Amino acid sequence: MRRRRGGVAGISCTDDADVGFAVWRTPTPPGRAAVTAGLKGYPGDEISWRDGPASASRNSVVDGWVVTNFTGPPRAEYTLVTTWPGHTGRQILDDWWRTAPLG
Repeated sequence: MRRRRGGVAGISCTDDADVGFAVWRTPTPPGRAAVTAGLKGYPGDEISWRDGPASASRNSVVDGWVVTNFTGPPRAEYTLVTTWPGHTGRQILDDWWRTAPLG
């Protein structure tokens, strides 16, 4: 499904476990800010990993999220926002993100 948020183009889908993915083309810091502006509690807890910085909502946010900002080619211009209804950001990290099919 195609999406737009704050003038930024993106696509989204949901897997069989109801994990939602939205990938946004964010080549500039204002673009990244536009796609995260509506996330309750953003920036949350910051995480470092091999492909760039990420943030996870705190456990106080019941319908949590994880935001991944890529830094290396070919994904450097993209931001991935992952949501999972009824799960915290920590649960998304522990149960999905660490083995996520990010290529």
